[in-house]
Amino acid sequence: MKVLRVVLAVLVIFLSAFSFITGYLGVLPYALLLVGVMLFVMGMIETKEKRIENAFTSFLSAAFCIVVSLYIIVR
Repeated sequence: MKVLRVVLAVLVIFLSAFSFITGYLGVLPYALLLVGVMLFVMGMIETKEKRIENAFTSFLSAAFCIVVSLYIIVR
């Protein structure tokens, strides 16, 4: 799980840097989707470590990021 979190973080940084350097904003909704997935994975890790308050916050933030990114992608 922790390796997946690092891989997702690297992908988000890569997509964000690509968008910043090229000025192409079309990849940002996908970066936001990956942030949501990364927050979901972080919530799973926090749940395993019995930190329920942090897990709840991560899941709530993940849901918001995923809903917003899917709304932007579909629209």
